[in-house]
Amino acid sequence: AREFGLPAVVNVRDAMRLIADGDRLRVDGNAGRVIRIEPARAAAKQ
Repeated sequence: AREFGLPAVVNVRDAMRLIADGDRLRVDGNAGRVIRIEPARAAAKQ
């Protein structure tokens, strides 16, 4: 990604444990952050 100038987030600690299928996320590759916007259960109700 760096060679192409694309922001990326890697090596997110405990991501497999903290992020569930269906969670809505905001990924900020420039800052290296992943923020859960909405848990999967709330997203499924809409």
